[in-house]
Amino acid sequence: MPGLSAGDRAHAEESFSAAEDVVAHLPPATADAVLTAARQAYDHGFTVVAVIATAVLVGTAVMAALMLRPKASQGT
Repeated sequence: MPGLSAGDRAHAEESFSAAEDVVAHLPPATADAVLTAARQAYDHGFTVVAVIATAVLVGTAVMAALMLRPKASQGT
């Protein structure tokens, strides 16, 4: 990102909070670009985790439903 030193970039890539710390001393245009990129990265990571958690939850529900089904009684 233009206007961002290597050290600032490395620090901003650590977390959203770190990115907020970095933008405190940047020009407004650069600060806006850094915060936009940080928000997009956070949103993407949150979405990936939510999708994985949903898949695990659905898989667990299916397994529980299959395991807790009543067994078919055999004819006498």
